[in-house]
Amino acid sequence: MEIDEKEETVDSRSEEIPDLNLFPLKKRKVAEKYERENDKYKEFYKYTLDERLELSKVNDKIKHIICNVLKLPSVENNDKRAEFFISEMYKRRMRSSTIMRYYNQLKRVRFFEKSAIKPNQRVFDSQKPPQERVPSSSNISKMLQWCNDNKHENKRAYVILFAYYSGLRSAEICKLSVQNLDELDKRSPVLQLKCKTSECWSVPWNAVLEEFVNELVEVYADKLKNYRKTGVSESLFDMSPRVLSNTIRSFYMTAVGEVPPDGFGVHVMRYIIGTKLAQENDLAAAQYFLGHGDIQTTKRYVRYDLQQLNKKLEKVIETDEFYKGLLALL
Repeated sequence: MEIDEKEETVDSRSEEIPDLNLFPLKKRKVAEKYERENDKYKEFYKYTLDERLELSKVNDKIKHIICNVLKLPSVENNDKRAEFFISEMYKRRMRSSTIMRYYNQLKRVRFFEKSAIKPNQRVFDSQKPPQERVPSSSNISKMLQWCNDNKHENKRAYVILFAYYSGLRSAEICKLSVQNLDELDKRSPVLQLKCKTSECWSVPWNAVLEEFVNELVEVYADKLKNYRKTGVSESLFDMSPRVLSNTIRSFYMTAVGEVPPDGFGVHVMRYIIGTKLAQENDLAAAQYFLGHGDIQTTKRYVRYDLQQLNKKLEKVIETDEFYKGLLALL
């Protein structure tokens, strides 16, 4: 995404900070823990704030906001620096998981030094209902059907379908090479493909995926033939993550006739299938399909504990006479 150099923020540097109970930040309660963290990363104190920012793992867009929009390296007060950053992320409607990732990346390089201010995750998530980026299953079905009907005229539809069948993330799909297609054609259980949590991809083989791979082999026959002849591999889909994101949104609008929710992308299909598997009490299958290294990651991703709680509540409401009586009054 291109960044407007004239970007401005209203009142981001105001000296008047609202009541912390109503604001998307709060004070740390465990000072001793923070002191231990401070000792662990004290090596960063030899750098300037600008240098610490460069050493951090936050992306270039966030660095631009920090330096050119908020001008935080010039803010001497540690708490104010943290407050300005957190309030700006709140105005940009970040989710709690995103703001916490950025906050921790900056905290690790002591960008806020000994400030006890941290994001209030509950307030961040209150801006949007959970998974607002996920459209109805019927709309997803319409898009997939459109891709199936138009894949012979528009080869990019194959990329969207492969994302659905494979469970791969957008960056991983764009990394797929002709060598990987050759491995798929040979039904290799594991592909040499660097994923988010591993150096390879364990393929979730099933009858539908096998049939789709056979079709991919036919569609990309020329590339595959050249690879087998020369041993020189190349990108399979010739597509960047940004182009893939724009493509799936464009296909959705064409198939459904409406603009997709904010944040809609390839990850939505991962979420839908992973959630469906978890709802069928097959967390292991969900973990395998999503490529998570830890089952707890899968639980958080599909909000498994919340699903289980809702099931228990539904059972109570269905069987308890008191709740039945309340429902009858509504």
